[in-house]
Amino acid sequence: MLTRSFACALFVALIAPLGSSPARAAETPFVIPSINSMTGSGAFIGKLNEDTIRRLETAVNRQGGIKGRPIHFEIYDDQSKPQVAVQLLNQILTSGSQVVLGPELTNSCLAVVPLAQTKIVQYCLSPGLDPPKGSFTFAPSVSGPDIFSAMVHYFHRKGWNRIATLTTADATGQQADQRLGGAVALPENKGVTIVDQEHFAPTDLTVAAQVAHLKATAPQVVIVWVIGTPFQTALRGMADAAFDVPVVASNSNMIYDLMKQWTPYLPSQLIFSGPAFLGGVVPHAQAGAVRQFNSVSKDVGVTPDFGLALGWDPALIVISALRELGTGATAEQLHAYIEKLHNFPGILGVYDFTTGDQRGLTQKDLTLMRWDAKKDQWVAISKGGGEPF
Repeated sequence: MLTRSFACALFVALIAPLGSSPARAAETPFVIPSINSMTGSGAFIGKLNEDTIRRLETAVNRQGGIKGRPIHFEIYDDQSKPQVAVQLLNQILTSGSQVVLGPELTNSCLAVVPLAQTKIVQYCLSPGLDPPKGSFTFAPSVSGPDIFSAMVHYFHRKGWNRIATLTTADATGQQADQRLGGAVALPENKGVTIVDQEHFAPTDLTVAAQVAHLKATAPQVVIVWVIGTPFQTALRGMADAAFDVPVVASNSNMIYDLMKQWTPYLPSQLIFSGPAFLGGVVPHAQAGAVRQFNSVSKDVGVTPDFGLALGWDPALIVISALRELGTGATAEQLHAYIEKLHNFPGILGVYDFTTGDQRGLTQKDLTLMRWDAKKDQWVAISKGGGEPF
């Protein structure tokens, strides 16, 4: 089991000052495959994740790579389609790779999980996935049930006990409905009710009818659990209907370029859940990890957001495992290493995989924050776990 001091030392060794010795140029790079949505509906996420792992690749190689061997993340475009993701993972399995990052969309992750089994360590990059305990699949960020539990806890403490949802009519929307139902049913949330649940197709150009139904039920808060273009469609529909209540959105939408693009449609209160550092709060245990991430981001002139942050910790954890075990490590050895990882400081939280939940983070690693359009930044509105300030 890795202690916090050892994990901190390992992190510093991974991302030390960039002037250190480079990996040997003569070495053939060790390839780590990554299934990204470079085209299609999830392209805005895929391109951000590519930026993240490229920055990490550069930093790690300047620091000596893996035991002197440079690394290279090979991007495979799944076109935001689950069936393509399945084809790509089969291709990656044939190549003999022992680890893969991605996919990034929940539906695609769900499609490829059965293929991973014990053949390859798969670090999915969608927080929406709940991998089976003990499996070779891992997921980033806080789990969906913990996210919804934190949100409903916050609503209840604020007196927002009438909740409505607007989600897509697909697996992601069904999952959101189930998780909300589970959170509302918790004894601590007695008195909270779901007054309406509306759905629309991801390709719909208007949600006027759904918004009219929502408005008629007089909710105190609306969860709009969709991403990208469908989220803009939902926001525009609510703005057109002059329906202004607090809106809670998926943290996959926490991307600066998108927030600016959606400015004309934003409600007066737009709330997200995510890592505390994005809301201006940096827990002491994560200070070093956040400082290093921000430093590397600053070097390439970008401002970190959730889209850029999501893939950082998974890639870093994979690199740490390979540095400890070597590039010849089997999938079984990599899996065992991650399952035993404890007190590992990342930018999304302090990881403890010994609980067997396949993600290493819990509700306490989650902070609620609002978007401040005037300052173009997120501002924390809760303590870890969703307790209001």
